[in-house]
Amino acid sequence: MIDRSREFEAGRVARSSGSDGPLAHLQHTAGNAAVCQLLSSLRSTDLAEIRSVEPRADRLDLYAGAATAQVPPGGMDAIQSNEASSALGAAAGWTGIKMAGAFVTPNFTTSWIRPAKPGEDHFVTVDPPVASPDAVHDSFFPAPGDHKWGTHTAPGAKGKTYAAWHRVSTDISGLIQRGEQEHLDDARRAYDLSYGLITSTITGMAAQKFGPAKTPAAAEQLATDAFDAKLPAALSVKQPGYRGAWLAMLETLLRQSKLRDLRQWHDIEHAKPLTETDRYIYPLQSTPTTKIGVPSDQVVNYPTTP
Repeated sequence: MIDRSREFEAGRVARSSGSDGPLAHLQHTAGNAAVCQLLSSLRSTDLAEIRSVEPRADRLDLYAGAATAQVPPGGMDAIQSNEASSALGAAAGWTGIKMAGAFVTPNFTTSWIRPAKPGEDHFVTVDPPVASPDAVHDSFFPAPGDHKWGTHTAPGAKGKTYAAWHRVSTDISGLIQRGEQEHLDDARRAYDLSYGLITSTITGMAAQKFGPAKTPAAAEQLATDAFDAKLPAALSVKQPGYRGAWLAMLETLLRQSKLRDLRQWHDIEHAKPLTETDRYIYPLQSTPTTKIGVPSDQVVNYPTTP
């Protein structure tokens, strides 16, 4: 969730100095063709946002999302420590979706059945898939209560200085939590549409026998064609370097969750501040653009072919 009471670029991506960005990581892992596919699948506005920052190599930082409550008084400071610095340090919630390179890429392989006699037909069986589980993503939201706002202060009358705090109501805490869960649900759908679907398809074909064929390669092609027929076009093994294309597709699907923040559906802002003893308190509230409840199947989908 994004606090809009100070100017900063929503949805920016944090990066450790000296590490590869996601495009370089994808290039090293899957080659130039995979990078081209990823870039061509993104809208120009999304691409401009991605190019404007230097991301960490191991995750996408989505400034809205949570599953684990961070309790006051230090909860929001802990959440904001995950993001890039800004005028506010402005995330009220945070979800760090890992990049595609953090997942295990599945592969489709077969085993040749040696003919009993020379000249007999060839067959292959489909091998079980390698383990390619979904990733676990860090995700945090502020529990209800008053949270310290770092070392920020606010001036008062007669030279008095107040310590700055955020006030998180039960309703706002729940709203932020649901927003963070949306990012996690998006990430799960991205996996289900890519590596999850591929792995389950291979599992369903494991030990199936394909043939007869005149050569081992021809028998393997029969199995590959049957596998390809079960996949959507976006995951076709007929693509050159199809495992790199799979990686690029997962990366593209994971990035689509960022659109919730770019569209300001997860924005949170300050309500009218108030003073209590030595505290200057900023209650958090939703904005006119806050929109929680859009299902993942309306956000994360295979890119449409131009």
